[in-house]
Amino acid sequence: MSEISLLLHLRALELRLLDPRVSSAVQALEDLLDPAFVEFGASGWRYTQPVSSLR
Repeated sequence: MSEISLLLHLRALELRLLDPRVSSAVQALEDLLDPAFVEFGASGWRYTQPVSSLR
């Protein structure tokens, strides 16, 4: 895969995370996010399992 193709692919995956149908669907998020994914909130809190909070 070329560097440009990889960048376009990664951008498409990032944009999928912004889709409300994806961001509110547990299975869709689990498909996109690595189990080791960590999210940092605006408050500075670290969320180690953000998908589990949707269950």
